[in-house]
Amino acid sequence: MNECNYYSVEVLLTMSSDNNNNNSNNHNINQLRLQLGSYRLASELTPELADIIEIDRMLYTHWAIYVGDGQVVDVVGDDDNDLPDNEEAIVRRSLLTDVAGDNYCRVNNKEVPVKERCLQPLPADLVVKEANAMVGSTVDYNLLTRNCEHYLTQWKYGQPWSDQAAVALSAIRALRREHKDSISDGHSFMVNTLNEVLNSPGQQSGSPSLNELRSNSIGTCQLTSASSQTEVTHVI
Repeated sequence: MNECNYYSVEVLLTMSSDNNNNNSNNHNINQLRLQLGSYRLASELTPELADIIEIDRMLYTHWAIYVGDGQVVDVVGDDDNDLPDNEEAIVRRSLLTDVAGDNYCRVNNKEVPVKERCLQPLPADLVVKEANAMVGSTVDYNLLTRNCEHYLTQWKYGQPWSDQAAVALSAIRALRREHKDSISDGHSFMVNTLNEVLNSPGQQSGSPSLNELRSNSIGTCQLTSASSQTEVTHVI
């Protein structure tokens, strides 16, 4: 059996740590999971060069790549919005603390999906050079087919993918059948829906603030965000 098959989502979900026959595989998987640290404020994070940074925005995850001196490169709208409202974005270099703000973040180099794909990271200096060379460029953007996660995985591993987008597209196809053949419409629907929720007036009428939500649900955040590490293998 191909070594990569041991890292399929089905194996990850069904593998039992009590099964002696799979002790070796469990050890490898557990080692990978241990490398995925807990969420913390950006000021407390100590990433290494070319690390992928996962930033928890509660409703979605934003991604950036560490290029040294406390800075990251990410892909955003021309108004610095994580979610561009059109199909163009800008590659930006900023301080990690500015990009993350009050949101929690962690290093997530996607070890499990990388193993599934039998990929190896490119040399860190080349990853940083590629990311820095793109700074200031206008690039194609689509929430479902070419988002920030696609760009960062391509820079680091030479192959673009976004498991978050695959999950979102599955939801669109299930709940919005009219978008199943239109990636562009799906992109607009997802962005508009997220922006409506983020700008909901309910946040201004006695609802708990983002920081209050985080302080009350940090354990929940870590559980729900685990799906970004045990990512789907079927790219849609």
